[in-house]
Amino acid sequence: MKTIKVFYFAEIPENFTGIAEFPNGDKYWHKEGRYHREDGPAVEFSDKSKLWYLEGKSYYDINLKNFVVLDYDKGKYGIMWYKLLDKNDIFEYPDIPGLFKK
Repeated sequence: MKTIKVFYFAEIPENFTGIAEFPNGDKYWHKEGRYHREDGPAVEFSDKSKLWYLEGKSYYDINLKNFVVLDYDKGKYGIMWYKLLDKNDIFEYPDIPGLFKK
């Protein structure tokens, strides 16, 4: 995967696919101009905080113990997707490495 070193977000090419790395160590994974990473967080900050994205959609780290797992299946991108139930809703969530606290 191509890595570019940038100082400003404006330096990242439109529809870029690869990793944009800033001087402070922050890294942003892109696919066709959107934050995207299937094997870990799409944004890694120098302070060790992380953000997960697939095709620009953000996902936050959750604890599976707080949900009822209704179903799971290997789906898009070859990763496991869980159908989860909380107090209010049923939703699908990807098992991107590091995203779940199990």
